[in-house]
Amino acid sequence: MKRHIPSFFTCCNLVCGLVAILLGENVISYWLIFIGMWLDVFDGVAARVLKATSAIGKELDSMADLITFGVAPAVIYYKLAPGEGWVYFIPATIFLLGCTLRLAIFNTLESKKTFTGLASPMAAFFMVGIFISVHAEVPLIQKIMSDKIGYFSIPIFLVIMMLSKLEMFSVKSMKKPWYNNPFHAITVLVFLIVLIVNPPLSPLAAVFSYIMLASLSIKNFKKSMSK
Repeated sequence: MKRHIPSFFTCCNLVCGLVAILLGENVISYWLIFIGMWLDVFDGVAARVLKATSAIGKELDSMADLITFGVAPAVIYYKLAPGEGWVYFIPATIFLLGCTLRLAIFNTLESKKTFTGLASPMAAFFMVGIFISVHAEVPLIQKIMSDKIGYFSIPIFLVIMMLSKLEMFSVKSMKKPWYNNPFHAITVLVFLIVLIVNPPLSPLAAVFSYIMLASLSIKNFKKSMSK
């Protein structure tokens, strides 16, 4: 029975993605993608704790991630396009293709404590920040999304980050005791501060700080110097 628990969380993640797509440009959709992020964490933790990892579980996880963190954000992003016409399919398509390639590459890599490139759930979390900010009518984000260049730039930026060689910290890379994880702590702190000051921008601030801190890490600095 316990070997099915991780797959249960994965299937719940998949359902969140499907319902988010069906609801479209809706606050509930944004929350479902966010909930999917946590379900994605829970299935991994459950698999490790229960020692229930499997090749099928890994593939199922990727399929669920593609729907919740690839298709759902892409569909909603297109619905926020500043105009009409086939050209506005391009940014959403770029994001979906980038997410698909990112997941495919991830499945070919050996398991490790860090991520190479921005994980697809974090890219989707950034998209959630965009959606919430537009819904909350945040002036800066509305201005970016109403401009063609800005609208096209966001998915391209996220795809570049997802396919980059940056070593990014993860939950698995956390050390004991908790104060030995300054980058994790700073990212969470930034999120909480912005959540209090300007809630709609908190996902964007968290992902930006996450990318910047990862870029400044010693491992990535040594990698850039060796080129």
